[in-house]
Amino acid sequence: MTGLVTKLCDLQVVGGPVVNVRLRANVTVPDLHVSSDVVEFGEVKCGECRIISVQLHNHQAVRCNWSAVHTDDAKKQVTKQTVSLYC
Repeated sequence: MTGLVTKLCDLQVVGGPVVNVRLRANVTVPDLHVSSDVVEFGEVKCGECRIISVQLHNHQAVRCNWSAVHTDDAKKQVTKQTVSLYC
C-alpha cells in the first residue's frame, strides 16, 4: 500500500478517557532502476581487464538498500557489498 494513508486509533489514557487520534502518512517504497538489465563483458583474455559501468537510480524520497554479491569460484569465496542509495 502506497500513497496517503489515514488510520483512526483509540488511545486509552491510564486513569483517563479514550482519545481518538487520526494518523496520516504518505507511504512510499524505494524504487531502484538499473541502467542495464544485462552486463556483458564479451571476450576477456588472461591478463586483461574490462570495466563496465552500471548506474543505479532511486527516484523515491526513501533510502534504497541494495547489495552486490560476487563469487570467486577459484577461491570459493563470496564477497558481499551493501550500499544505501538516496535520491
